[in-house]
Formats: sequence, C-alpha cells, structure tokens
Amino acid sequence: MPDLPAIASIPELTIEVHKLLQHPLRHEILLRLGDGPATPGQLAKVTGKSERQVYDQINVLKSATPALVELVEKRRGPRGGWEHIYKAVERRLINAEEWEQLPAVVKATSETTITRMLHEEMVRSLEDGCFYLDPDHVLIRFPMWLDREGIREVDRIFSRAFNEVADVERTSAERRHASGEAPIRVIAGLTSFVAAPVDRSVPRY
Repeated sequence: MPDLPAIASIPELTIEVHKLLQHPLRHEILLRLGDGPATPGQLAKVTGKSERQVYDQINVLKSATPALVELVEKRRGPRGGWEHIYKAVERRLINAEEWEQLPAVVKATSETTITRMLHEEMVRSLEDGCFYLDPDHVLIRFPMWLDREGIREVDRIFSRAFNEVADVERTSAERRHASGEAPIRVIAGLTSFVAAPVDRSVPRY
C-alpha cells in the first residue's frame, strides 16, 4: 500500500507571516510547496530563479517562528550529493480582521502572486487541453451588485467553502491511500473583487 501523500494546504497567513512574505520569491516558494513536496532544484525551474536564490529563501521560511516549511526527506541525488525535499507546514487561512491590519504593500504582494499563479495555471490547462478534460470541472462567473455587508457575507461563504474543500481533499487522500488510485492535480480558485468601472470617470467605490 502506498504511503499517504502529503496534503497540500495554505499556511496560516498571520500578520507576521504576511510581512515575511513581502518577498515575491519567498511567497511563491511557499505557495508551490503547498502544492506538494519539492527540491530547491525543482522550485528553481518553475520560478525561473537560481537554485541558490531558492535555497536561501527556503532557509528563511524554515527558520521562521512558527516554521512555514519543513524538510521531509533527504536522498541521494542523480549526480551524487544530497537532495533536500521540503513541504509547506499545514495551517489555516488568515481571517478578515487580520487581513485588514496588513500594510497595503503586503496585501498587494500576496494578491499579485496568487493571481499570477492562478492565471498561469488556467492558461496552461486550457492550452494543454486539460481544462475541460473532466466532466465535473467548474467554471462560474457571477457579477453582482452588493452593499458592504453583502461583500462581507460573500467573503464568509468563500471561507467556509475553502474549509469544506480542504476536508474533501483530506478524505480523497484517505481513499487513495486505501485504493492506490493515482491523484489528479486540480486547482480550485475562490475569488470575489470589486470590478473596474466600464466608465473610468466613475469612482471605483
């Protein structure tokens, strides 16, 4: 029976952690390690940075309090020497109150990194013919006109949805552990945002 695979999750994005993640490469490394374990070499390829740059930022994330990544395996590399495999430490999402206390530059760095990665993943899936491969894929666009309380309620609904989806992932991992079924990598994106006005002369908010 195969070992139970690591379950991807989003680390606990507290105010202190978000400040640490102002560094774009550090933020991207943490998000990618949330997808699953990887070596600095593998991360260097997907981020376009040098292996030394990646390794330095992994050390920062590993030395944080609490640690955001951890070493899960050390094995012989194909060219000799050792390969170090890291993964993100499982925690929770930041809540709305903590998010509101973050500096604007920290919010912008976080949202830019996640949006870029999500866009790249969607484009690649479409180009490779994977996006519509499974009949149970989901794509919903739902423009709305809301008041401030409505926006807050959507945020609460999406936060609950994230927790439910995380539970589905854990249950799926348990079933795969029992059956030996190969995992299928699926990206779920939950977002709501204030739309830019059609008429740019109209105030955004």
